[in-house]
Amino acid sequence: MVAGISLSLVTAQLSEAAVTPGTKCSKVGATSTSKGLKYTCVKKGSKLIWSKGVSTVKPFPVTSPTPTSTPTPIATPTPTPTPTPIATPTPTPTPTPIATPTPTPIATPTPTVAPTVSQIPERSGRKLCETKQSTSLFQETPRTSSSKNSSNVSLWAKYSLTRPNNFEQIVRSVQTDFTKSYLGIASKVPAIDFYIDPELKAEANLLTQINAVIKVVQIEYLFLERQFDKPISVVFFTDWDWLEKIHIEGGCSVVDASVRANKRLDTAAGWATSDNSALYLNFSGSKRNDLVTGTPGWLAAHEIFHLIQFNHFAQFAGRPPFSIPGWFIEGGATLMSPLVLGMDTTWLIQADNQSAQRIDTKSSLEDLSSNSGRNYSLGPIANEFLIYLVGFNKYLAIWKEMGEGKVFANAFPDATGIELKEFYAMFEEIRPTIGIPIL
Repeated sequence: MVAGISLSLVTAQLSEAAVTPGTKCSKVGATSTSKGLKYTCVKKGSKLIWSKGVSTVKPFPVTSPTPTSTPTPIATPTPTPTPTPIATPTPTPTPTPIATPTPTPIATPTPTVAPTVSQIPERSGRKLCETKQSTSLFQETPRTSSSKNSSNVSLWAKYSLTRPNNFEQIVRSVQTDFTKSYLGIASKVPAIDFYIDPELKAEANLLTQINAVIKVVQIEYLFLERQFDKPISVVFFTDWDWLEKIHIEGGCSVVDASVRANKRLDTAAGWATSDNSALYLNFSGSKRNDLVTGTPGWLAAHEIFHLIQFNHFAQFAGRPPFSIPGWFIEGGATLMSPLVLGMDTTWLIQADNQSAQRIDTKSSLEDLSSNSGRNYSLGPIANEFLIYLVGFNKYLAIWKEMGEGKVFANAFPDATGIELKEFYAMFEEIRPTIGIPIL
């Protein structure tokens, strides 16, 4: 028993004894463990030797940590503000409607509107040079004014007239009166023969201008009390040679055609000839741009009113007497353009002030010469003032009275009820008030 125990201890010690790899061992397959290495006896050639040691220490297992998922952040809710309570309005009781009496409408006469043309209208066949023949001579019989005015009675009180406070008051009154004067009497419109220069037929704005002329004629010829039984001629031209040619073809002599197509007239944008009832619109040279930039109907309204004026003298071949002042003839025609086209006329004051700086700076209306440029600026203001005083119908009646053979100084009071000298005095009195003082 004791001997067995001792043998076991020796074997244990051998197994722990140090072994050197490559050294001699006794038995193939024998093993020896030392310092955590296990050596095996192997045969190498004819020798038995110890192999290299193999570790017998088991490594401690390293546990890989389970990855923790990143938590999804939970959005912190934004607190909803508590709404401020809105006070409920107290309803206003609906008032009981009061029936408004419906006024009985007053029929406003409407002028017959001229149809818009889409091409140049055909002519009537009347010759351009078919002139009016004078059946009598105009004989003026002047008379002395019988006007006597007391020094202590104003002219405004004498004629029961309202003195205007400003020019705008005159303008509003005249525009209203003018509109009432021509409504509803469109049966007297004459036919129109258009003569269009071939060079102008391609102009884009030509038909616009033609339609404007038709409208102007429709309005202005309503001012005549008698039926106008013959067509009027309206000539659009840019070529002076063509203008002369159509007069020869229209029955004029070569001399007459040359006079009517005289290039000395080129300074004018337009003119009217009463003996053949013709209106000429000059678009030669730089004036050709007026077809596009000019106000359609503006020049036509001026010149056509001259035909209206002179038509009152048909029995005198359309030639008015020389006693008619320039401010009344040219001023009336100039005023007609904005009136017929429905435009404001307050710009006339500024225009005349500018004109007065250059010409006739100290002239009164009565003293304006017949060829003064202010007939076209001060003149229309005086005509508008006259219409303000007596109305449009009495204003036109001045021409009717002259057509019966009266001189202007006599026709004026017979038509208006105001002596001419006293009209001049009232106009000079209100000039500073309306913005045209004598400089």
